[in-house]
Amino acid sequence: MKFLRLQSNNSGRLLLIFAGWGMDPNPFRHLRADGYDIAVVWDYTDPTFPDADSLKSYSEIVVIAWSMGVCAAGQLLQSLRLPITLSIAVNGTPTPVSDSAGIPVAIFEATLSGLTPDSLERFNRRMCGSASAARSFAEVRPARDIESLRQELQAIGDRASEATPTPYHWDIAVIGQRDMIFPPAAQRAAWQGHDTIELDAPHLPGFQHIIDHLLIKKDRVAHSFESSRDGYEADAGYQHSVADHLVYKLLSVTDQRHFSTAIEIGAGSGRLTAAYCNALTFDRLELWDIAPAENACLNSLPTAISITDDAEVRLKTLPDDSVDLIISASTLQWFNSPANGVRQIERVLRPGGLAAIALYVDGTYESFSREIGATLRYSNTNILCNSLFHSDILLSESIHKTVSFDSTAALLRHISHTGVSSGNTVSPATLRRVIAEDLLRELEYATLYLIFKKS
Repeated sequence: MKFLRLQSNNSGRLLLIFAGWGMDPNPFRHLRADGYDIAVVWDYTDPTFPDADSLKSYSEIVVIAWSMGVCAAGQLLQSLRLPITLSIAVNGTPTPVSDSAGIPVAIFEATLSGLTPDSLERFNRRMCGSASAARSFAEVRPARDIESLRQELQAIGDRASEATPTPYHWDIAVIGQRDMIFPPAAQRAAWQGHDTIELDAPHLPGFQHIIDHLLIKKDRVAHSFESSRDGYEADAGYQHSVADHLVYKLLSVTDQRHFSTAIEIGAGSGRLTAAYCNALTFDRLELWDIAPAENACLNSLPTAISITDDAEVRLKTLPDDSVDLIISASTLQWFNSPANGVRQIERVLRPGGLAAIALYVDGTYESFSREIGATLRYSNTNILCNSLFHSDILLSESIHKTVSFDSTAALLRHISHTGVSSGNTVSPATLRRVIAEDLLRELEYATLYLIFKKS
């Protein structure tokens, strides 16, 4: 493998791209990811990663692997202990040469045996989906010769015929419905039971679109919540009801009222803390939030401390079996992978430990998304619940509620003050239009309440 850091902004976060066969950094130099450095891996002739130490300085890594890079990344990452919060497989499978779950064997062998400059041009047209897209790709095409491509493809084929799929966990699989390299049906077969997204895209997708819609801009999230603290209490009526309901449900499913160690994720100014602080006691309580906040309950909780940090990253640093209670409301949807976050929570709980989580899932802000197209990608309830392997689910309750507003302006103010505006950017022209039309008066909330006990 070869490795190159394309962009560096000293953020402590890295977007690590595993390219497909025949690539080099050229097709990826234009990509941008706010708050992340960007690096690319390519050329799988040698499966050894050349510079693993260079990744150890990052507190968080997001992986996007494309095409043949999916198998190569899975085999590599399984052996490296990295702070990965999100893994996205794009138009590839763990078994890249397969009649049922990859490129059919006969087609792969024909591509290898007949590789010439002319056949490569035909391959690129199929990869890009059209002649015009292929012309655009030609402007950034890799600077590699045919012999290096042949050697790489031969090495990929040799390893594919010898290896079994690795157990590496991919959070999301993106399937291009117009993929003419990895058949979409084969991809669907390979990713059964996984969280999948289907795009109207060829084998070479719009990577910037994927980055913009699937990566959380965490610096923007932190800034948005910090700047909206004053308005949050007045406009977060539904979020307050979620906190109250979560605590009510927790107290109804367990008689335990004292915990040695506890963590609240997304404590903010203390609305959830206030809901449980009179009912529960702790030897040590950590109140985590991504943005600095003055928790109103802190002075009345002598065993509590406030910590400003990225919870998704911080969870990965905790040892196994080290916490008795983790509680969180209206926060985990801001993780790059809420399902991975649930798995990390389960990992750090002691046997018998409890987790009580409320987060927004599929169905949230549907009408807003249709009109503006600027919300998060919310998780699937089944995917979240199926992320637990060593716990008993005490409660899994989904509640759908529509919140009404007097005007579109009031609805947008609610979104701004509750932090939701720190998702995808909305153009000023779109905002002016929806305010002028005053058609958006309702927001849908789909809330999952999940309480589990580690076995």
